[in-house]
Amino acid sequence: MNNKSGLSKWAIAILILGVLLLLGSCSFDSMASFFIWGAVLCGILLLAIAIIIACVAVKQSGDEAKAGKGGNATRVTGTSTSARKGGTTGTSTSKRLAGTINASPELKAARQLITDERQLATRIADGEVRAAANKVLDGANKCLETLATKPQKIATSGQFLNYYLPTLGLILKKFGTLEANGMATDAMRDKVVKYLGDIEEVMNKQYESLFRDDILDLAVEMEAMTISCKRDGLLSEDDVQIKDGEQVIKLEM
Repeated sequence: MNNKSGLSKWAIAILILGVLLLLGSCSFDSMASFFIWGAVLCGILLLAIAIIIACVAVKQSGDEAKAGKGGNATRVTGTSTSARKGGTTGTSTSKRLAGTINASPELKAARQLITDERQLATRIADGEVRAAANKVLDGANKCLETLATKPQKIATSGQFLNYYLPTLGLILKKFGTLEANGMATDAMRDKVVKYLGDIEEVMNKQYESLFRDDILDLAVEMEAMTISCKRDGLLSEDDVQIKDGEQVIKLEM
């Protein structure tokens, strides 16, 4: 509305100016001069109006562009904030594990071995051997991440770090070389698949062993709680049953 009223004021001002000039032109002694001046003034008036309209349009486009940028910036900021909130926990945990692994020479070397052996597995054409190798490496990676959170277990994991992982890499490398040269027989392939299956089981047991102390601590805490409850008269012998070699507390509401 303001743009339109401003345009009208400019148009009226130019029209008045044109009329005054046109009246002044009447001092010319010929009608031809009158019409020539009238045409010139009309052209000037139309040109002025066109310029004013163009300026108003440019200003409106600039205002709309600024408003659009402001809205986009708000949306982008909100999206990035949500993404940061959602990924903060996972990212911080990954960084913490990576920092612990890098701080330990044993874990850093083991991580490099797993990375190299992943690459060896991807080069194996036999799908069953490749899948079996990746399962073993998945188990090895779980053990590595657990050791990063339990660095006190590194000293007792020498067999896993210094023998199992390097030997697995040698097996994958040799089989891949034989396969690439057409020397991998079906019998050899079956042996490698069985070997990898056995090593997968070894990796799973290695992973479980890292939590053996936690399981023992849990059993001790439950036993201590049961004894305390009996001593305080909160539990009787009838409330505690033995099932599969473990104490089970029976609670009735």
